[in-house]
Amino acid sequence: HQQKNKIFPLAACRMAKMTLEFGLHEYSSVGIAGIALSYYTVLPDVDTAYTLGKVAVNVVMSQGQVCFPEVSSIVHGMVNIWREPLQAILPPLLESYKVAKAGKMTTALVNAMLYTYRAYFSGSPLSQLHTEMTEFLQHMAEHKRVALYLLMMPVSNAIGAFSGGPTHDVWEGIGQCKDDDENLKTAVEHKELTLYD
Repeated sequence: HQQKNKIFPLAACRMAKMTLEFGLHEYSSVGIAGIALSYYTVLPDVDTAYTLGKVAVNVVMSQGQVCFPEVSSIVHGMVNIWREPLQAILPPLLESYKVAKAGKMTTALVNAMLYTYRAYFSGSPLSQLHTEMTEFLQHMAEHKRVALYLLMMPVSNAIGAFSGGPTHDVWEGIGQCKDDDENLKTAVEHKELTLYD
């Protein structure tokens, strides 16, 4: 979304338009969630974003699903945080991580990263969060999700420092990560906006 912020709303609107033309599809809810995120990020309309986020979740439930990880990362991780207590969005994000882990590892790890940040800022018990976060980092390293791994480092080290657990060097666990300056240079070269915003 941050890398293609001009195209993302168009893709989300096209998904919703196709839903209106052809009927519900498994990913219809993702399109609606994308429009919700666009209302927040492009039009700064939090109320409409929140309402559309609820619609996306209701579409998921209308199709007999309890959770849809792609929707959860957008709605619970990026939209609802402006209208609901952080504690309320943690269970859906963690559940989405567990569901997606079976076959959609990138989606799972996005939910894990969003969960970790929101859990930290909501005052979750740090010892439990440190254990969960360590598992997330291991999966990120194992599956070479460098951007997500690097995004986790600041909160990871804060959790480690405050819980008495270990902190991690930014290059630990993922071979292609070096030091902060080299990582920033690589992020700029690859247009990984989330790493240098």
